[in-house]
Amino acid sequence: MTRCIPYTEREHEIYDILKEAHNIAVGMVKPGVSYASVEKRVREFLGEYEKNFIHSLGHGVGLCVHEHPVVSSSSRDTAKAGHVITIEPGIYLPGKFGLRYENLYIVTENGAKLLSQG
Repeated sequence: MTRCIPYTEREHEIYDILKEAHNIAVGMVKPGVSYASVEKRVREFLGEYEKNFIHSLGHGVGLCVHEHPVVSSSSRDTAKAGHVITIEPGIYLPGKFGLRYENLYIVTENGAKLLSQG
């Protein structure tokens, strides 16, 4: 789980965009959905900020912090019940600030279930 504390009005605006992008992604995750399609939808939503989203949307978590499945637009992985993944959209404005909103989920037959709290 990653939390950033926005201070300025501009930071709050970006943080709200990230929370909405995060919720879009979470709402899409369910067995059979390609992780590439999830990130592609988030990138579409980010619009003008898409160029400032410089990492993948997420990754699997298991024995290691970063492992398969890969949650990115180039991923060939498909969501399966039992996957433990992060969803972590971020926007980084060079020379200004960067923000990320990240949570940990388990994929269930009914969708993504939140594992992290906060």
